[in-house]
Amino acid sequence: MPSTAGLNPTSNMVLQLATCLPYQKRTFSVYKDNYYSNIPLFRTLLSMGVGACGTARANSKDFPACLKVTKKEADKLEYHYRLGAVVDGVVTLLWKDNGAVNLMTTIHRLHGRDSEVILLRKRPMQSNPVAARTQFTDEESEKLLNIPACIDDYNKYKEGIDIADQLQCYYNTQQVSNRTCYPLWFFFLETALTMGHIIHRDINPTTSHKDFRLAVAWYLIEGETERRSVNTHPTGSRIYFPNPR
Repeated sequence: MPSTAGLNPTSNMVLQLATCLPYQKRTFSVYKDNYYSNIPLFRTLLSMGVGACGTARANSKDFPACLKVTKKEADKLEYHYRLGAVVDGVVTLLWKDNGAVNLMTTIHRLHGRDSEVILLRKRPMQSNPVAARTQFTDEESEKLLNIPACIDDYNKYKEGIDIADQLQCYYNTQQVSNRTCYPLWFFFLETALTMGHIIHRDINPTTSHKDFRLAVAWYLIEGETERRSVNTHPTGSRIYFPNPR
């Protein structure tokens, strides 16, 4: 796989996947977890015409020092505190909700029009240290508050990953093994089955997740049986002869 100068292997992997998108004909925005987010990658994607948004680690490459806070400093920040900076066209943000969150984006503005949305927010639990420094009164359990649009969009579009993880755990094929290649194989198998179910659901919404997996399993079994069959009974039923071991 060719690599791009200035990007680590993980970022190059994301970049290679992004180049598979038909971004010359359509506009795409990708949302990522903090493991994949760094300013050089976001800047490279932006130069291709692909937008990016995701949580970020404070120790990621070129992340501005003014947004880096320790856990003790973060606990002292006011509820819905925000501080932002723009680095090479990439918007970076420190946001305090129930906890401090770092985020970077090339899709959203830091200030001005469309940089905020108004959402109904629930009051933090009393056990949360930030509960004493919120804008809620004692009588209010919910309140309309302004939050950054990038935070709202990330929470909205990251759910695809959460849903995929949820679907995979229902009928997990993972087997215990001491060989490192097997967990990787089962991960790819689970990913393929889950994505196949999601695509098939658009074609036939009545097919359940379980029925889809059973249909795939029987298709593979029947295909292997047909490949190994060497004779057919006059009644039409197949006679199966397993390969000698």
